[in-house]
Amino acid sequence: MKNIISSKHNEFVFNTLNIPSNFFNSYSKINFKGTDYKIGNYVTNFINEVCLYEILEIIVLQNNVVLFTVHQIQLVSYNLHFKAYEVDSKKSIIAISLINIEQFSGPPINIHQIPNGKLMIRLKEYY
Repeated sequence: MKNIISSKHNEFVFNTLNIPSNFFNSYSKINFKGTDYKIGNYVTNFINEVCLYEILEIIVLQNNVVLFTVHQIQLVSYNLHFKAYEVDSKKSIIAISLINIEQFSGPPINIHQIPNGKLMIRLKEYY
């Protein structure tokens, strides 16, 4: 299958899920329920607050469960005027995680730089 890549996070996946590398495949891009996801995309979810993640790797287990290896990126605050969240200007990484695709709030989103140099995201909750 095209888009299969060598995993750069074998040890992290093994330590998190306790499964060997032959129990999953790593992909650079997939289509899940009509939405394209690829390495470098940004996705969000809500766990007590909005969380922003960058996809590092797409993992598909033998039972077809789709997981993303992600970096959680620091958000600064919500901006009422723009109805958007400000992203840390250095895109500071809070943590690396392995998260099921079903836990994300919607399709991939973009980070926009506004004229004053701030980075902003607007959530896509309705798609």
